[in-house]
Amino acid sequence: MRDENKKNACNKLAFEWLQCFNALHENAETHLIKRLVYSYKFDELRSLLNVYLDLKNRNHRLIWDAVCIIVDFENIAEKIGDNIDSGLIWILKDLVQGHYRHSSHLALSFAQCEWVIQTFRSKWPAAEHPSEGTYGSDNAWDASQFINSFIDRIGSFTDVEAVKALQRLRYASEDSYTPRIKMVAAEQHRLVVEASYMPLPLAAVKAITCNTLPKSMADLQALIIEELEVVQAKIRSDDVDSRCVFYDDNNVAHKEERCSSALIGLLRQGVEGIEYTPEQHVANDKEVDITCAIEKLRLPIEVKGQWHKDLWHAAYTQLDRLYTQDWRAENRGIYLVLWFGQNQPGNKILQTPGRGITKPKTAEELQEMLKVNSQATLQGRVEIFVLDLE
Repeated sequence: MRDENKKNACNKLAFEWLQCFNALHENAETHLIKRLVYSYKFDELRSLLNVYLDLKNRNHRLIWDAVCIIVDFENIAEKIGDNIDSGLIWILKDLVQGHYRHSSHLALSFAQCEWVIQTFRSKWPAAEHPSEGTYGSDNAWDASQFINSFIDRIGSFTDVEAVKALQRLRYASEDSYTPRIKMVAAEQHRLVVEASYMPLPLAAVKAITCNTLPKSMADLQALIIEELEVVQAKIRSDDVDSRCVFYDDNNVAHKEERCSSALIGLLRQGVEGIEYTPEQHVANDKEVDITCAIEKLRLPIEVKGQWHKDLWHAAYTQLDRLYTQDWRAENRGIYLVLWFGQNQPGNKILQTPGRGITKPKTAEELQEMLKVNSQATLQGRVEIFVLDLE
């Protein structure tokens, strides 16, 4: 069964024996399963699952739970349920990092990696390998290293699915793995930025150096982000007049419409030549909160207070799907969120990101969470800016 020169014959025999004999000794059955897993014979293993998973009293049923995770992941909830044995991690580890595999790990999807991390992070808290001599490969630190390997794997990719998976893990209930996940997520974000970087065209560089107004939507979008940074700097520098216009006399956040008007007032103090218009009609007779216009260029800004029920998806469902489609916007826009922090009445507190996901504690955390959940942002079309008014 371990002879790679006879791999095809071994695979055929392994499948036939598992089909014909469902009461094999545990060691023999394990060798047959490994032969098929290591050869990626997932269809064959999938065809055997129902029979073997029904044999609930067998003391080696755990290996079939592991097989189900690998070859039939979409149906694991139905087939193996939520009551996962902590010992399952050793069987998964053997199948994924088995010693026959010549240091080549089994390729699992981002969803499978996320499931392994989320399932076992509470069962096997992070543990360091001791400095003194150890023995065996089923120690707490071995389980921790296995979980960390999946965290690192997800973090090494810049795919949208990988970014979202790592962010879900990061904002789950904090535990001993959270610091590592945060570190890996920060590095992944750097990789995403590098992968999406596009150098400015010569015309844009000239516009910046000569202090001329933007001639393209990309340049206008970049300029408005810079202007928002200036507004943020004014507010953070204890400019009372800049901050107080967003609050009433009881230090409660104003409604979005009034905040948008206040923001326009601050933006108009910046670069001359940009026209800021509130609640303007754009494509499909939709009304956008703020438009920033220079000649034929018109950039939409969608404004949401932290309490808005659509906070976590409006960057796509409203801004990207409705407003950036205007021909003068050229598929670009800015999603601006107003952060007022925790000291607000019930109707103005931060909208929850969803069950099981930890709320961000700062404007920076909110901005990062919104970015990784927006495909338009990852593609470089929509910019997300959280204005810290706390």
